[in-house]
Amino acid sequence: MGKKRLPWGRLIRRQGVKMWSWHYYDADKKTNQCRSTRTDNLTEATKIARSWAIEFLARKQETRNLSRRKVTLGTATYKYLVSSQGRLSADWHRTLTYYADRYLYTFFGTTPYIEAINSPQISAFGKWLNKKNKLRPKTVNDVLSLLSQIFKHAAAAGWIEKIPFIQRLPVQQTVHGRELDDREIAQLLNAARNISPDALRFVALGVFCGLRHSESCRLRWEHIDFERGLINLTEQKTRKADPAPLGAAREILMETVASERSGPVVGYRDRKIGWNRRGVKEFRATWKRIRTEAGIDPTIRYHDLRHTFVTRMFRLLGYEARHLSRHSSTDAFLRYLHADREALLSRAAEAFETNVVTFDRQTQRR
Repeated sequence: MGKKRLPWGRLIRRQGVKMWSWHYYDADKKTNQCRSTRTDNLTEATKIARSWAIEFLARKQETRNLSRRKVTLGTATYKYLVSSQGRLSADWHRTLTYYADRYLYTFFGTTPYIEAINSPQISAFGKWLNKKNKLRPKTVNDVLSLLSQIFKHAAAAGWIEKIPFIQRLPVQQTVHGRELDDREIAQLLNAARNISPDALRFVALGVFCGLRHSESCRLRWEHIDFERGLINLTEQKTRKADPAPLGAAREILMETVASERSGPVVGYRDRKIGWNRRGVKEFRATWKRIRTEAGIDPTIRYHDLRHTFVTRMFRLLGYEARHLSRHSSTDAFLRYLHADREALLSRAAEAFETNVVTFDRQTQRR
């Protein structure tokens, strides 16, 4: 089979066929095209194929320039979101739509042509996101990534020729919390006991049951099942309604006499120390008082009690502890696991028995 390359495509002649054919790839149709010149003379076939190639390139360039003049940022964003609707999850697709309405259209607008947006404008857009809106670096990068995907889709569609450079922000690894040691837990319990029985129950529900701050504040006595050792939590927004273990908090909760086990478990009792409050946010002031009187690190949050609970349950039960932590995903569960790296290094040799690494030196010499 003979062939000859041209500036666009090539001339080919199949075996058993005398006439030359022009073979090229049509990017718009995404198929290979073949057009016969109806001549066996290579010189004439070359002239015909060159004229076809020039006509094809001119028509393609005219179409590209025409479409480029008509496509705005709003149209390009809409086209990208429509094309990615089946590839992305529904939640993430709604998030990208919100990013486009809230940030892209607010800064650029919907009318500017996508070809007119350059790298300096994108750099100014990143600074605007970081300073004025006070977004996290990860959120800023998500918005910039959306803009990058819009440019890539526009380049693939032939609306732009060059994708501008988009500089993303460096994102540091976020530490979500830490595990408390036995000394810190004992100090918190002693300080809470000196304040009030409600404060003691408040700390016990966090460290021994793994309850969140809002769950501890909303818990009522009728939700506690002492016979089964469970806490039947009420369903909240985006929170699973699975029961929580009562655990070591049973002894502390049993200190309350049966006649007083009605209503909320914590709060609404002692007016002198400020527990007669009805909002979840107001309980944070009481937690600060417990932490101050305990004399521990002032950066420790009440949510770190839940980190402590999940980490210790994982050491005891392995990945089965996820059923007790009530996390909706494995990624969220893994963020609550904290291990001391130095302690793990010292225990690395315990993974294998001693007789595995012993050997007979006489056998080795042979």
